[in-house]
Amino acid sequence: IKGGSHEFPGKRIGAFLRELGLEHVDVVLKGDQEPALQDLLREVARIRAPAKMFFEQPAVGSSQSNGMIERGILTTEGQIRVMKDALETRLGGRIPGEHGVMAWLVEFAAVLVNRYEVGHDGKTAYERLWGKSSKLLGLEFGEKLKYKRNRSGNKLAKLDCMWEDGVFLGYRSCSGEVIVGTGAGVMKTRTFTRKPEEERWSNENLELVTGVPW
Repeated sequence: IKGGSHEFPGKRIGAFLRELGLEHVDVVLKGDQEPALQDLLREVARIRAPAKMFFEQPAVGSSQSNGMIERGILTTEGQIRVMKDALETRLGGRIPGEHGVMAWLVEFAAVLVNRYEVGHDGKTAYERLWGKSSKLLGLEFGEKLKYKRNRSGNKLAKLDCMWEDGVFLGYRSCSGEVIVGTGAGVMKTRTFTRKPEEERWSNENLELVTGVPW
């Protein structure tokens, strides 16, 4: 998904800025001169109005001016590769790049880098921003778990079992809710429990991922 033709990338960047506490703050976004990227930045500016956005472009071929950004990209790419390899090892097979689970894996990899990569000052980006450590660890990406769904239907629905199987796909950074893949789509919940280790991994895990972030 590139450019501003699809609404998800612009909205996702806006959500990240809200997580940083910058929803109504004027910000500077830096990007190269690729038309698709510039189109995306203009879409983000439209979404964030009336807050102002200023664009900064490095000179063509001047990768040194993007050193910090390039380092962040390499770190996130490495995190994605490690998580993909770990999930394939757990499931005992290759995961196609076009499978929906990869979109969630990329999203969660970025969350982990933002919250747990320690800088030269001994703090994570999350600690610098909020003054406290993150508490999201505890589940492995792609593992099967039990989650408590919302009650639906009439009063007789109270007799139905509220716990169902799902696959852990990450967290909503703004609320801390767990994102769960199910055969009926993607859900969010605050109440879940891990399965015994011998029940967490099977080929069925990928079959329960039937939706993507957008």
